[in-house]
Amino acid sequence: MGNGKPLDELSQCFKCNKIAFSPWIEYLRFPNYKALEPNSCINFTFPITILVGKNGVNKTSILHALYGAPGKQSIGKYWFSTEVDRIDDKDKLTQCMIYGYKHNTVDKIVEVLKTRINNEQNLDYWEPARPQKQYNMVDYNVKDFTKVGSMLKTRWETIEKEVVFCDNKEYVSAYDLLFYHSTYKGTTRIKSRQDFIRY
Repeated sequence: MGNGKPLDELSQCFKCNKIAFSPWIEYLRFPNYKALEPNSCINFTFPITILVGKNGVNKTSILHALYGAPGKQSIGKYWFSTEVDRIDDKDKLTQCMIYGYKHNTVDKIVEVLKTRINNEQNLDYWEPARPQKQYNMVDYNVKDFTKVGSMLKTRWETIEKEVVFCDNKEYVSAYDLLFYHSTYKGTTRIKSRQDFIRY
């Protein structure tokens, strides 16, 4: 960095090199997600976003949503149902989130809906779903997405990004040490860390 303000220089660098970062998540919407106000939205209009607030206001929940947005990632890695901390769908609405990104093929912002599917094989599975009118989604009524530039017939493809989740807490609890930082490899009966915690 030169003699200017670091954030100003970062902003200028971002404006000059947007193509190098493209595509990125432009915004997150939460029709029904954890304890967030329904239909909350966060826009990412600057290369750095800082979430500030008291404990328990869902800052980490938002980071988990960002982590789980790309196609190969899942929010279920961090947020999963147990007997003592059960995930219940509020008012019969599925837990879900929507994000928008600029689709380079069609040169416009498209939306991807990811929903929590509670099936017997994977209690914490999140998958991309068809756009829903009830969530005021862009292009919810497109009948064949491949005709308008998607690789899929019923929805826009997920954004593909490598994700690094860094948690810089002042201290780390015993639970977090076990769950996030242990070398648990699973057994025949208890395959995942989530299953181990449930057990």
